[in-house]
Amino acid sequence: MDYKFTTQDGKTFSRIQYVKLQLTKTIEKQLKPFQKFNIIAFGSSLAMWQQEPVNATKENAASALSWINKQGMLGGTNIEKGLFAALQTKEHLEAIYLLSDGAPSDGIKDVNQMKSALKNRVQDRVKQNLPTVRVDAISFMLGGTETQQERVAAQNFLAGIAEATNGSFRLIDNKVKLLEQSEMEMEIEQIQEDLKHLRSRNTHNPQNCLLYTSPSPRDRQKSRMPSSA
Repeated sequence: MDYKFTTQDGKTFSRIQYVKLQLTKTIEKQLKPFQKFNIIAFGSSLAMWQQEPVNATKENAASALSWINKQGMLGGTNIEKGLFAALQTKEHLEAIYLLSDGAPSDGIKDVNQMKSALKNRVQDRVKQNLPTVRVDAISFMLGGTETQQERVAAQNFLAGIAEATNGSFRLIDNKVKLLEQSEMEMEIEQIQEDLKHLRSRNTHNPQNCLLYTSPSPRDRQKSRMPSSA
């Protein structure tokens, strides 16, 4: 996540700085107190803000923002570890927002194996009378030195996860010319619209929404890329 890029208006960000900025905006502007959320950062290791989703009170939002700002790189990229940690909650989780800027370097690396394992985990939740969960995945690959093959592998892996759960997949790469109000922010705004939709449907019985993120730099091993936060 240390890879840097410059927006059209001349501002320079590392990937992790930019994603932290947009995640902060989402928490500050869109989450309501009756909604529940959590944040998981994953690399080779795992960092969870809370063990279970909590209500988005002002106090919890402030705690989440402080936690986000302290996060750094966590080694390689183990999407399996982070994703399955998110699915362990006994809350009535409705959506996971998965953000990464690379294919896995640890854990399950084959997309078909990942899809099969993920479907099994979701079905296990259904057997426990918990609702099915969709995973909306974003591949954020601005800047960086990944080869085209590495970029395609990352995109295919995340797209496969989204497909397995009837979620959506979005790609943000070097073909996008970012302004500070930009493609990445528009993708975050789409998440915000999703949250509004959940809010309108669940005023009396809200489902829980998990924001799921990953800061992890593979660029400190060889010159490989990280996952995103």
